Amino acid sequence: MKKILILFFCFLFMLISAMSGAISKSSSNSMILMNGDNDFIFKIVELHYAVRDKYDVLTSVTVAQAIEESGWGTSNIAIQSNNLFGIKGEYNGSSYIDAKGQKWRKYENWDQSVEDHARLLCNSNYNCSGIKDYKEIFERLIAGNYCEGNTYTLRLEKIIKGYQLTQYDNLTDEQLLQIKNKTYISIGGNYQNYEPHGDSELGNAIVKSALSKCGCPYVRGGSGPNVFDCSGLVWWACKQNGVNFERTTASELSTMGMQVTIDDLQPGDIITFKTEPPKISHVGIYIGDGKMVHAPHTGDVVKVVNVLNSQYYTKVIHNCRRLY
Repeated sequence: MKKILILFFCFLFMLISAMSGAISKSSSNSMILMNGDNDFIFKIVELHYAVRDKYDVLTSVTVAQAIEESGWGTSNIAIQSNNLFGIKGEYNGSSYIDAKGQKWRKYENWDQSVEDHARLLCNSNYNCSGIKDYKEIFERLIAGNYCEGNTYTLRLEKIIKGYQLTQYDNLTDEQLLQIKNKTYISIGGNYQNYEPHGDSELGNAIVKSALSKCGCPYVRGGSGPNVFDCSGLVWWACKQNGVNFERTTASELSTMGMQVTIDDLQPGDIITFKTEPPKISHVGIYIGDGKMVHAPHTGDVVKVVNVLNSQYYTKVIHNCRRLY
């Protein structure tokens, strides 16, 4: 019996080691979304711009389709064959057969997948090259039987609007370099004149104060007026509008004020997170429309993220509070 158990555990160890090796090999070719949505978006934008001049397909549509088809790069097809767009058949003689026996194009990396997708949208069936309106591209996809009806394109439009993907359609060389270096102020830079539409004037005012600091660098312990950490931004924005309390931490903010549910969030409310579980380690200010403004971490800046549409942030939300 003891010998059987030893053989069993040896087999289990070998199996786990093999799986770890396979995952490592897959990760070397594919960036799995781990640190928020922008990592995946930035990667697809970067790859798309590498072939943009050759095919002239709209960036926002490419990114939206990659998100929809691959589940942010986490689908089985994306992992097994680097196929981000669910394109069937073979690629240079290579294919992946799924459990249902369906054949999908298999690529060496995401670069090939993005270029092959651009090539597909430029063929005579879709003729999307040079089209600058994503809604017109959607019409051509429907006409070319890329999808049945408009359910698919409505989902794409929701993604484009939710993540404001059109901001990536005409990047300058400088902005593209920032994308590659992951220093581009995604979305946040467009919110200086944003008008929150919550029920509380005080809550709206807190949002406006926080948004006025978009682009300011994160500094641990920063409390304004030009550098912030996450709790420092909350403290500063509240103080500007007469909501006064001692400078504190995300953990302590999670017990202050009144508890609210995610469904009852109003602009000006705060959301706390366990980004370093079990520690309550992060906080942001809800601005409405599923978004929050926050100071993320060292090396980043105050900016807006789609918190309620984020696979990352929704998993680490601790609670929501109203301080005013």
